[in-house]
Amino acid sequence: MCASAMTFGRVWKVGVHMQRWKRSLESIAGLVLAIAFLGCGLTVKQQAAIDLFSAATLDFATVGRSEFQQSRADVTEMNTRRLELGDDSVPDDLAGLLTIERTMVRLAALEALQEYAQLLGALVSTTPPGEVKAASDSFVASLRKVRGVSLNDTDASTIGRVVVLGGTFLIEYKRKKAVQEVVEVAHPHILTTIELVKQDFDADSDFWSAGYRQATQDLRGAAAAAGADVPAQDVTGQALIKGAKVLATENSARFTVVSAQITQAADRLREAQQNLRFAVHSNEIGSQDIDEYVSSVNELVAIYALLRSR
Repeated sequence: MCASAMTFGRVWKVGVHMQRWKRSLESIAGLVLAIAFLGCGLTVKQQAAIDLFSAATLDFATVGRSEFQQSRADVTEMNTRRLELGDDSVPDDLAGLLTIERTMVRLAALEALQEYAQLLGALVSTTPPGEVKAASDSFVASLRKVRGVSLNDTDASTIGRVVVLGGTFLIEYKRKKAVQEVVEVAHPHILTTIELVKQDFDADSDFWSAGYRQATQDLRGAAAAAGADVPAQDVTGQALIKGAKVLATENSARFTVVSAQITQAADRLREAQQNLRFAVHSNEIGSQDIDEYVSSVNELVAIYALLRSR
């Protein structure tokens, strides 16, 4: 009996030790796995690049949206001056070619860029999963409103299911995978959206800028026609003519500068987006294009504030 008891005791102790070793090995394996996942997260440089890209894109979208609204208001004011000069060819819609419908289409493109920037910002921050999901849903919805962009259900589903897991060691790994998926799937659609914005401010295009130029030319024409009929001694009439000419000149000059700045920033944004696509997949990133984009947007914001501060 004593020998059996002693044998049983030894076996029991061995079993206990084996269980402890098993738990230790499981703990070590879990720790190694956790470290492996954490090591697969976004690097400091990648997070910084995304943060800079996101902030600059928000500024770009804000300026672009403001200019669409302000330039439409300019056209309305110029056509109102034409009425005051006696021009009976002024359209019923004082906004001329810059109608509400055309304006809304263009604002949708800027909204999509804004939502894209906000989603990227949420993905690299400590934003709760629920808010990340809301941001991804908003981006999908806004992208589908952009005329010329065709987002299929598969791509929409991929973006829509991006939710970062919180409270576990998987968070950094999932964050990186989410960013990679969003940037990759959104890439062609973002490039298309950027091109839509750029072409509107292209001086050689027949889009938004053409409608604005037409309005300034029509105002100059109305001022010239009125000048032939208003006598020199008519101080009020001459002042009205002079004011119309000054308005047309100032608006034309300002729109030319702003358009060039927006076009340049759009070119840099395109390059930065391409760079970002590479950067989120490589730990050895080159952020030159993103830095140039940020500088271009900062210049745009500064110049725009000066030109539109009236």
